[in-house]
Amino acid sequence: MKNLLLGTLLGILLALVPIAYTQQQGERIFVGTTSLQLGMEKDAVISRLAEQGYRLSRVEGPPSQGDQWLVSEKNAQAEYDLLGSIVFMKGRLSTATRYWAESWDSGSAKIARNLYFLAKSLEDSGNTTCVIETNPSESPEFDQKDIRIHCGRRTLGIDVSKYKEQREVTQLWEGVK
Repeated sequence: MKNLLLGTLLGILLALVPIAYTQQQGERIFVGTTSLQLGMEKDAVISRLAEQGYRLSRVEGPPSQGDQWLVSEKNAQAEYDLLGSIVFMKGRLSTATRYWAESWDSGSAKIARNLYFLAKSLEDSGNTTCVIETNPSESPEFDQKDIRIHCGRRTLGIDVSKYKEQREVTQLWEGVK
């Protein structure tokens, strides 16, 4: 009886190993319009991205950092915009990065730099366990997208709003309560 219970328990544990591995490997991300899943075979990833017309450029680097590629797309000015990057280890997708936005203007750089210092302030004060909340507000005359990152008693806010025909306004703020 003892051997039967031990055997059953061992069988259940062995059956769960592939499920746990699949869940760990199953993380998905979009690069451009292509859905990729960690653990996918290199040939499948490369062919999916190529089918969408993306340009793939291999990045030279030490083998210990994996087989690295950049993914880009031709824009209206016949230049290429960087969409993301992918890395393969042992022939399987191990890392994928999606680039959401890029800007060369000083206003964007100022906001991003201040966001960095605000996040650094939260980290330095020990507030690293955070909850993220998004709040859209849309009407015919007004459009607003809010992000709230609550870390302890502090909240980091990012608001982008537009009223009627006015220009978009972006605010980055911190509050405590």
